[in-house]
Amino acid sequence: MKVYMNNAGPTNGQSRALQGIAVVPGVVNGSVAWFRHGPELPRRGYRVKVADRPAELERFHDALDDVATGLREQADRLTGVTADVIRSSVYLVTDRGWVGPAERDITAGMTAETATGHQIGRFIELLERRGGFAAERTADLRDIRDRIARRLQGIDEPSLPKLTPSSILVADELAPADIAAIDPNSIGAIATIRGGLTGHIAIVARQLGIPYVTGVMDLTVLSEGTSALLDGVRGLVIANPPTSVVAQRLASDERHREQVETWSGPAQTRDKVPVSLLANVQDENTIDEARHTMVDGVGLFRTELCFINRSVEPSVDEQASIYEKVFRAFGNRVTIRTLDSGSDKPLKFAHTGREENPALGMRGVRIGLQNEDLLIRQLDAIAEGARRAGLSDDTAPRVMAPMISRVSEARHFAAMVRERGLIPGIVVEVPATAIMAEMFMREVDFCSIGTNDLIQYTMAADRLSADLFELTDPWQPAGLRLINSVIEAAKKCGKSVSICGESASDPYLAQVFVGMGVDALSMAPNAVPEVGVVLEKWDMHHYQELAQEVLKAEGAHHARRIAADYFAQLKEDEGAVGELSEEMTG
Repeated sequence: MKVYMNNAGPTNGQSRALQGIAVVPGVVNGSVAWFRHGPELPRRGYRVKVADRPAELERFHDALDDVATGLREQADRLTGVTADVIRSSVYLVTDRGWVGPAERDITAGMTAETATGHQIGRFIELLERRGGFAAERTADLRDIRDRIARRLQGIDEPSLPKLTPSSILVADELAPADIAAIDPNSIGAIATIRGGLTGHIAIVARQLGIPYVTGVMDLTVLSEGTSALLDGVRGLVIANPPTSVVAQRLASDERHREQVETWSGPAQTRDKVPVSLLANVQDENTIDEARHTMVDGVGLFRTELCFINRSVEPSVDEQASIYEKVFRAFGNRVTIRTLDSGSDKPLKFAHTGREENPALGMRGVRIGLQNEDLLIRQLDAIAEGARRAGLSDDTAPRVMAPMISRVSEARHFAAMVRERGLIPGIVVEVPATAIMAEMFMREVDFCSIGTNDLIQYTMAADRLSADLFELTDPWQPAGLRLINSVIEAAKKCGKSVSICGESASDPYLAQVFVGMGVDALSMAPNAVPEVGVVLEKWDMHHYQELAQEVLKAEGAHHARRIAADYFAQLKEDEGAVGELSEEMTG
């Protein structure tokens, strides 16, 4: 039976594969359970009489207190990063950035509902303009807005549909609080239209181990109760899947799960060529998680996320204490990225100001070079943290700058880093840097490719826009060609090169990157065993040949098809029982 790809219109009982973006791996066969937040909440009249405004303001504050208390109590019942995510929502409820203006609106005569919708709406628009990490918080804000509005109007919170271990929870968008309390054993998988790889819903789904696919634009064609198979490795939702496809993929997933659960490293190809797998970390929790995973070190320490809620710049001593912890855990096997503030991760103490197009404005190293004292203090703190951890010039850690776009910037940054006995590098995430990679590599000792931004800038498309997910698909050949050219330039200059974007955790793209010649892949710690298992399946020369074939693709779907057909042919040639050539693409 043929599986039709992304045709328009309802499924009408016909098998149909819907492509999305894989977030949490796993294969689940079950039925669709829709979660709908309900119709738009009604609004009370715009004007409030002067005499009633103090009571309206009190009603507003009572609603905030109740919502914050409810979220705080939910967080207290949870553990780990899931609890932290819910607690971050509490801060959004009481954030003076919108609460203050809302209070002024109410004092001027707006109803509490109207003021809440107006001011949180302004916040949402601001974050959407910033894109990236900031835009992924808009789901949290919409959830907070609706919770406050429901509390004001005495409407109960919408409840999740009745779920079973085979339920595939489907929604336009989910907030962390929607699923945080779900028993992972009572649900099969999650699929959404809107979402992101690094948003809070993705973080919660990863911790709970719930297979998750987002960016599935055609989800609305699925009816309640539709039979479906979700593939969280390949980013697919298959409606009315053929029995043969279900049996094959579930059996394959079960074998794969057993391999992942028992994988203990080291990462290598089938013919024993080593591949370094590193962890992306951002705080003490992720550092601790990485320590208990079979990683070779830290490939990306996102330092700005340690200070994202700080209004005052942390002192050199305070910063050094944080860096010391990661150095003590991993020695010099650590790559620190200097503050990637601005745009989607604004830091109050960086004073970037308002920009019409922040994604293309003052962010990353541009802020550090404009406000050089800020960068100097961070580099001093990194050097001090290394000294406290007992690292010397012979065991110096690596430091890289984000958003480098001019050779002169790389040269100047490298000099500052070397003055402190550290090893300088750059993040390649601007197409101009990728195009001129060889010149940049003469100035630094290593580079790491930030695939998330590199692809969105190459394709001129916001990677968090649900309408543009196809353009920002990490399999886009234009992005892959740039990545390949950067790797070739680094090799030519005798410098090391790694991948630190989210696509490094895609097991199949990892095979392509290894074939291109990358030295290391850096990813979320819990993605390491999955990638390690997949890399062991074939020899290095297979991956090299695969990479060259994928680079000939004309589009993202074509690239996936080339990879699927390549592996299917390998299995056939080696006499193995092959999976369908639709394995990766439906």
